[in-house]
Amino acid sequence: MTTAPICVVIPVLNEELGLPQLLNGLKEQEIRPLEIIIVDAGSSDRSVALAGEWWRSHGWDGSRFSIAVNQRRYPGAGRNIGIKSSTQPWIAFLDAGIIPEPQWLRVLYASALSQRKDAVFGLCRFVGIGTISKAACALSYGYLTLAPVLPASLFNISVFDEVGLFREDLRSTEDVLWMRRFERQRGLRFIVPEARVTYFGFPDSLVAAFNKWKHFSTCSALSNLTPSQMVAYLSGFLGVFVMIVMLRFWNSMLFIGMYIMIRGIFDPIRRSKKRMWWEGDRLAFFASLILAPVIDCAKVTGFLFGLWQMAGAVIVLSGKNVTSRLSMSKSSFFESKSKGY
Repeated sequence: MTTAPICVVIPVLNEELGLPQLLNGLKEQEIRPLEIIIVDAGSSDRSVALAGEWWRSHGWDGSRFSIAVNQRRYPGAGRNIGIKSSTQPWIAFLDAGIIPEPQWLRVLYASALSQRKDAVFGLCRFVGIGTISKAACALSYGYLTLAPVLPASLFNISVFDEVGLFREDLRSTEDVLWMRRFERQRGLRFIVPEARVTYFGFPDSLVAAFNKWKHFSTCSALSNLTPSQMVAYLSGFLGVFVMIVMLRFWNSMLFIGMYIMIRGIFDPIRRSKKRMWWEGDRLAFFASLILAPVIDCAKVTGFLFGLWQMAGAVIVLSGKNVTSRLSMSKSSFFESKSKGY
């Protein structure tokens, strides 16, 4: 068994269904990491117990396994805890819902050494398991598409001294924000196409899908991640509302039907690598017609909620500044009176 001086950091929160597959994927690596750190954000299921049981049954000699507590609960804080707790010079990230291919870590590490890179990015393939999750995959990333992502990549620990750590106040988007900061400071990412993982953690119900995209869009608004998309969604939603109000009933139904056809049929086909992405599960095709407006409504709701939170924060800060100025004015007034001015 070959090992490498790598620490794999995995933030988790109630991931008992997907975590065993991820850990088994680490066991099957052609080179295994010398350290694994599970950072738990307060799971109420058996995630922590399962991780400990798995290591006692499948752990390898000479390596270190630990479970850290993330009191801030968000993944950015979890990644930062893993970085600070690591005893190895290299850090690799994974998320629950991901399965690494057997060559993933070996290819990343070999590329980093041979190309003299301190940061190498792997590719993630997006798939859905059930009917709803398959439709969610096609409507968002696209079914079977590949994209470079943070939880598939490897970094020398010195990179975080230069680029910085992850934001800890966001429920999501912290990885995308960090990669953008990385590109601004370091230039283009070095991508290793052969280093692949598979993400299958898409929501399996309409409620779960709504919550997922609502939270993502809220964080996107708070971090100003996608301002153009936010403007497009909010203006588009307003335009649709006005047109439905102004048009007659049947014209409104025709307009809604065209939207569902474009967003629920053509858009997932455009996004997906496999044109007949629903093959093997025809219900997923019809599920996308329902799920598309659910996702879009969730995004609009999330953007509005994020803007509301930002406005509230501005009001609070303004109130504090006014209070502070009043206090300073009162102090100056009484001080001048005491001096007889």
